[in-house]
Amino acid sequence: MFYRVTHSHSDQILQQDVLDVNDPGYEYVTGYEYVTDTGLKLPCISVELKKKILTYAEDVGLGFERQNETMARAATEMTLQLIGGAHRLSGDNRHQWPRVVVLAGPHRSGAIAVGAARALASHDVNTLVFLTEPDVFTAPLAHELASHRLSGPGHKVTSNVQDLPTDNIDLIISGLSSYECDSYVRREVVNYMNDQKVPVLSLDPNKQGIGHNVSVKYSIISVLPLSYSKCNGQLYLCNLALPNGIYKDLHIQYRSPFGAKFIIPLHRK
Repeated sequence: MFYRVTHSHSDQILQQDVLDVNDPGYEYVTGYEYVTDTGLKLPCISVELKKKILTYAEDVGLGFERQNETMARAATEMTLQLIGGAHRLSGDNRHQWPRVVVLAGPHRSGAIAVGAARALASHDVNTLVFLTEPDVFTAPLAHELASHRLSGPGHKVTSNVQDLPTDNIDLIISGLSSYECDSYVRREVVNYMNDQKVPVLSLDPNKQGIGHNVSVKYSIISVLPLSYSKCNGQLYLCNLALPNGIYKDLHIQYRSPFGAKFIIPLHRK
């Protein structure tokens, strides 16, 4: 259904047939396929193609901040459902108010995670943002932190492992693994995650995920799937609302798989 690079036509063709990844024409297709709930097949693409699509989107005005905000919104919507929705955020439920721990690395996924923390704070969800490498900043992460620091009391930002809560946690949001780069996670952070008995939601991770036997239950990804390992858990694809013209200009024939939904689950074939 999704990608084929044909050297004769210089096109990547979206199709429902299974792709022959051994054909030299499929230079941007890697690994296996995923399928949506409606039966639509999505082959895995390379990191290089994903970067190419997102970079082109930035060049035509859909900058990284807009892309990250869309991903953060998706993470927020899923988090609100996972922590119990309206029931948990009712005024009658103050005795067990939800709390989410957000772990942010110095890259794009970390920035998305901090953006999700800011959005959750606007829903009055208690958040704690932990910076894994506080001396390393990218522009997206710095921008998100500047906004999140205005969220007020109950929304701490720290780089001290001792500040990480060990009880009354509903969810851990991981911005530790990014599709842009290899994952580096401090051992004490890995130990903390493995010790907690709560779900982990990862945001746009790389193919290998966090690693270190960290159990990720859900991952939200963008554009199209990479050939993810199973350690990334159940995948959900977020609609970044990239116009079809971006794909067309990159010689990709694209048809949206989202239908009426903003986030769709993907199942490995």
